[in-house]
Amino acid sequence: MPASLRLRLLDRLVNPFARAILRSPLHRLLSASLLLLSYAPRAGGGERTIPVMYAEREGAMIVFAGSPAEKRWWRRLRGGAAVRLRIRGAERTGLAEAVTDDPQAIAEGLSA
Repeated sequence: MPASLRLRLLDRLVNPFARAILRSPLHRLLSASLLLLSYAPRAGGGERTIPVMYAEREGAMIVFAGSPAEKRWWRRLRGGAAVRLRIRGAERTGLAEAVTDDPQAIAEGLSA
């Protein structure tokens, strides 16, 4: 299956289901490995909310972009961006920054 088709299916079928679960009292079904990340897209107004995999390390949330070459959302976090997280049923706000060129930071995040 081509990557673009796989990403469209994910965005239209899986992500809405995951968003609904993570916003509901049933969030515990997915909260151990997924959180909702809300950010302002570069183009247009409003806010975009996506489910993403995460790990927690020393109070920081490390968010993973699977297949980053095929996705664009994480690029919005370059240089730092205000974000809102819904994690384990609670809302948090913070500053996120994309890490792409620090192999040690990436390895530490993956081993968290």
